[in-house]
Amino acid sequence: MSYYTKSFDEKVLASISNGGVGIIPTDTIYGLSASVHNQQAINRIFELKQRPEDRTLIVLIGSLDQLEELGISGEDSQTLVSHWPAPLTVVFQVNEACPKYLVAPDGTLAVRMPNYSALTEFLQMSGPIVSTSANLRHQIPAVSYQEAQAYFDDQLDFYIDVGSLSTKPSTVVRQTSHGFNVLRQGDYNISN
Repeated sequence: MSYYTKSFDEKVLASISNGGVGIIPTDTIYGLSASVHNQQAINRIFELKQRPEDRTLIVLIGSLDQLEELGISGEDSQTLVSHWPAPLTVVFQVNEACPKYLVAPDGTLAVRMPNYSALTEFLQMSGPIVSTSANLRHQIPAVSYQEAQAYFDDQLDFYIDVGSLSTKPSTVVRQTSHGFNVLRQGDYNISN
């Protein structure tokens, strides 16, 4: 049976720390999430979503210090991370410090620091987490806990319900040697 709550509480932290998979609110939409340090939990997300494994997941961080453990060097990240916290996902080239199961086939990782203080405080305690829209493949992302529950029912360890989230997904940009390219225009406007 799934645990239901209205906040990022101790039970959610314990669940994430012990390999749990659940629904969390972000600064954009609800996300299906697990710790970056638990490959089994991440594999479970792919199975639940019916998502191909070559379509890697976004990583949410709570502080810039967490970039290093993901294989992203500070000097490579300065320009775009100056926009954080924001609904802006940045695709970085990573080094060998990043766990291989997180890395896309092209050697990149998508990372975001959400503009939602309750979540960033949680991420500072939990460490980075993977997140993806709360929906089945090719379905509409959940904007409420009830919609997420309709997709996943009791297959998840927890649900955090903060009401309806009515924003677009994050903007996704890829860092380049000359700035960046916008891969998906979302809820954040950015210019070179």
